[in-house]
Amino acid sequence: MKNNHKGFSLVEMIISTAILGIVAVASLGFLASGSRGFSSVSGNVNLQYKSQLAMNNIQERIIDCNAGIYFNDATDTLYLLDSETVPNAETGEDEAVYTTHIFRYDGTKNAVYYGECQASMEYTGEYLFTDSAPDLLTDGVSGFHVDMNGDAGISEATVTMTFFIRNKSFTGTQAIALRNRPPLATVTALSAP
Repeated sequence: MKNNHKGFSLVEMIISTAILGIVAVASLGFLASGSRGFSSVSGNVNLQYKSQLAMNNIQERIIDCNAGIYFNDATDTLYLLDSETVPNAETGEDEAVYTTHIFRYDGTKNAVYYGECQASMEYTGEYLFTDSAPDLLTDGVSGFHVDMNGDAGISEATVTMTFFIRNKSFTGTQAIALRNRPPLATVTALSAP
C-alpha cells in the first residue's frame, strides 16, 4: 500500500481563492441591495405613519368644528372656532364660550405647530383671540394647505401635507366631512401673543 501525502497545488489554491472571492463579492452586493431596499421601504413607512398621526390630530379638531373655520393662505394657518354654551356663574344665564384651535405651518422650521386659546366674538363671524401656536404638532413638513367646500356652510375640508425625510417625500391628502357645517369665519381681529 502506497501512502500519497500530496496536498493542493498552487494552481488549485489560486482557483479556489478566486472562486471564494467571487462568491463573497456577490454575497456582499446582495446584502447591500437588500439593506438599501429595507431602508427605502422603512423611510416610506415612517413618512406615511407621521402623516397619518398629524392628519388624525387635525381631523379630530376639524370634524366637530361648529362656530367657524378659516384658512389663511398668506400665513399657511388653519383656524377652527368652536362654540359651547355654558351657564354664567354670576347671572345663571347661558352664554357662548368660544375656543380657537390654530394649526400653523412654519416653512423656516419645516414644522406645523398647534395652539388652543379662548376667543370672543366681536361681530357675527368675526373673532378676537391670541394668535399663538406654541406646541409642535409635527416636523419634517414641506407644505400645508386646506381647501374648503360648501355653500351654506363648510361641509368638507381637504387637508394636504407634504412630509420629507432625507431624499424621500410623501404627500398625504385627507378629505374630512364636517358634522356641523360651520360658516367661513373672518379672523381679521387678531392680537399678538
